[in-house]
Order: sequence, then structure tokens, then C-alpha cells
Amino acid sequence: MFDHHHHKLAPFRVFVNRVAWSLIIALGMTAVALSIGISGYHWIAGLGWIDAFLEASMILGGEGPINPPRTNGAKIFASLYALFSGVMFIAILGFVISPIVHRMLHKFHLAEFVTPSGQTVRFESQFGTMPASHHSGQQIAIAYDPGEPQKAEVDSTASRWLVPGCTLGIGLAFMFIGAILLLFGLVVLSGQR
Repeated sequence: MFDHHHHKLAPFRVFVNRVAWSLIIALGMTAVALSIGISGYHWIAGLGWIDAFLEASMILGGEGPINPPRTNGAKIFASLYALFSGVMFIAILGFVISPIVHRMLHKFHLAEFVTPSGQTVRFESQFGTMPASHHSGQQIAIAYDPGEPQKAEVDSTASRWLVPGCTLGIGLAFMFIGAILLLFGLVVLSGQR
């Protein structure tokens, strides 16, 4: 949808255009979802147009119902519309924030280096810190395979220890839970004797 990680960061004008289109798409999705709710609450639940608009808006916005449904058909529609609204809320939020998050992550991870043979390699780092531990133009340590320099990585503590550290943390957590369960089992078994 946006730039590939090997491309340069898009100009600010392009970014603003992407944000504008994301907002237009989000407004369109909101209008469609609201129209479905208004129609359903008017035709199925028997509410007037203004009450149907209020009910659909409150459900779509996550606030909850105003008028309790009176018929089984209205209850089924209200349930399905509530589920639909939850998914639409997440999708709309995704459309609105995706260009902003993409630009932030793309700008944050871009790095470039020159190999000893003179080849300029641009890559997107998979690890980093927020705020960035380095700034544009600063020299940083790069770890790469000379046979595949495009698979380079910023040589940092995060790139070396994040995955092993997370694996160790998860392993220790499971070990702790296992020890608690073992102790609980021993106490239960000792109480049965």
C-alpha cells in the first residue's frame, strides 16, 4: 500500500496526500456502516429516522444502545450490528493511523552503508529504540554478510539480544508457572494422605 522498505522515505507532500486519502476512506467506511445501522434500526427495529441515527451512531461509536430493542428481529439486528460495529471501528482506526505509523517506522528504520567494494546498500532495520538511538547522517555499526549485504542489520544490543531475551523471559515465566503448579499438586497430594 505504501513504500517498500528499500525505497527512500516519501516526500512530505506525498505523506499528507496519503493521510488525506486515508481519512476520506475512513469517512466513507463510517458513512456506509452508519447507513446500514440507520436502515436496520428504522426498518427492523421500527425506530424513527432520528432515533435510528442516534442508535446507530452510539453503537458504531462504542457507547452502547439508547433504546432497548422490543422485538426478536430487532434484538438479532442489534446484536449483529454491534459485532459489525466493533470490527468496523478497528478497521476505520487502522485506515486512519496506518500512513502515520508507516512513515514513522519507515523513517525510523532506514539505514545506508557502503561495502568495501564500493556498493551502496540501503536497508530497513528490524530493531530499534524509540526515540531512535542514532540520528540522520550519524555513523553506526552495521553487521552484514558480505555475500548478501542487503540483509544487513544495525549492530546493536536490541538486534543481538531482543529475540534471545524474549525467549528466555517466556521460558522463565513458564518454568515459574510450572513450579507453582508442581508445588500446588504436592500440597494437594500430601493433604490426601
